[in-house]
Amino acid sequence: MAVRKVGSREGGREAGRAVRDLALEAAAVEWLRYERQCLLVCLERSPVWGDYRPDVFGVCRRRQTIEIECKRTVADFRADAGKRITSWRKTGALNVRQFYYIVPPAIADAVRPLLPDYAGLLTLGSTDATFTRLPRVEVEHGAPVNRAAKRLTVLEMARMAKHQTATLHRLLTYIVKGERT
Repeated sequence: MAVRKVGSREGGREAGRAVRDLALEAAAVEWLRYERQCLLVCLERSPVWGDYRPDVFGVCRRRQTIEIECKRTVADFRADAGKRITSWRKTGALNVRQFYYIVPPAIADAVRPLLPDYAGLLTLGSTDATFTRLPRVEVEHGAPVNRAAKRLTVLEMARMAKHQTATLHRLLTYIVKGERT
């Protein structure tokens, strides 16, 4: 498998889009870890719902969960409404204490009227306020609390950590191979 350098001619638009996608997720991870003080933050991994994988998922000290779904365009946001998982969110069937969408600031005004009752809205702000130079996450609309959400078990948290470790290993392997080319 050939590894393409980001921004190279070989990578094309896909590589540039991958960088933007990762920036949104990286900012969400930083917000969960440092602002919400989550002990465990996972990317596209969930031990509870089988095949369903949220973009970013955090577990707080009390083992309660926060899910963040990254949406890059208004069309992407609207497409989410047709997914089966959305009906589970509406009914509170998912074991998520709070649910947020994170969007680029350019589409925040267009997305705000489409925001479901069960969701909060996050946008990206300036990069001046963070030591990692990632855009600061700003809460545009707070997420309601799902009081029916149960705490994760210690075993579920251990599974999440195990899967996340494998994800980090694959990411590091990808980075090392990319540096060699």
